[in-house]
Amino acid sequence: TETETETASQTEPTATEPVETDAPTESEPAAQQPEAPSADNNASSGSFSGADMSISISGVRMSPNSNWASYSSALGEPSSVTQAPSCHFDGMDNIYEYSGFSVYTYRNGGEDYVYNIEITSSSIATDKGIHVGSSEADVLSAYGDGYANRSDSLIEYRSGAQSMYISLSGGTVSMIELYSE
Repeated sequence: TETETETASQTEPTATEPVETDAPTESEPAAQQPEAPSADNNASSGSFSGADMSISISGVRMSPNSNWASYSSALGEPSSVTQAPSCHFDGMDNIYEYSGFSVYTYRNGGEDYVYNIEITSSSIATDKGIHVGSSEADVLSAYGDGYANRSDSLIEYRSGAQSMYISLSGGTVSMIELYSE
């Protein structure tokens, strides 16, 4: 990914809260129709904050820099697992591929921690309703113009050492990444 070319320092992972579920079973796919942005969402419309650095996938609330073990059994078997030398940390990264999303982990203290979540499916939406297929205008309406970087093909929102990358193709969202250094 574009973010893998960045240099990141290894940080101690933070404790993670128990996995929250809202209607999951291991075999249930994510909802087919993402919700549209709404004033009733927990996060306020038109701005970006650290609260936007988590996403619900198949009923599991997941965020970067959290322990992978708390999600892996709830998400079920990935379609594939790839190991590669880490670009960011010592040792090997694991890449867990699922239908519509991938999770990248690094090893620290004998455990795997999430550092990147890539969303490639239109059926998985952020809490503010942004999904693959949303317009650039929808992104700006949901998260505002307080982005850290912007080009024709990418909008980066940042909170501390975490970033939400919104990849664009022709003014339409083509991928969403939640990334932690």
